[in-house]
Amino acid sequence: MATGDFRNLDVETMIDDHFVAEETTDVAEVMARVEAKEAEINSMLSRGDHAGALAAAMDQPPTDTTDADVRQRFGLLVASILGGVRDSEIETAVNSFSPDEQDLLMKFVYRGMAVGTESGKLLKWHAALFKACGHGAIVRALSDRASV
Repeated sequence: MATGDFRNLDVETMIDDHFVAEETTDVAEVMARVEAKEAEINSMLSRGDHAGALAAAMDQPPTDTTDADVRQRFGLLVASILGGVRDSEIETAVNSFSPDEQDLLMKFVYRGMAVGTESGKLLKWHAALFKACGHGAIVRALSDRASV
């Protein structure tokens, strides 16, 4: 392997600034899934089943799209769920999720904070998640490319 063929790769083209993500799914299809999930979650919320609504939201979030409207709509939905949970039930809810789901929940907490809804309640969720997961959940939520 003395020819040096391995050096023909132009690494300058691989800089993240040059990366353009392609939409791999149909936005209308993803929006239809979000609307169906929203109807299911609103039904649960009207019955007072916040734990079930949160579990349904965490089941298949729309991480497969880059459409801002879809992500905004779903983020607001999850923020409204988190805002409806009683303070005394937050730690129990956090501990009922797997570590991967806790990381996903941390992403939704940050999404809700970015929107500015239910900020006081979201800080309580953040504290409970930090207590359960430590700094790792924060780092994973902020550095993961598959954002919500």
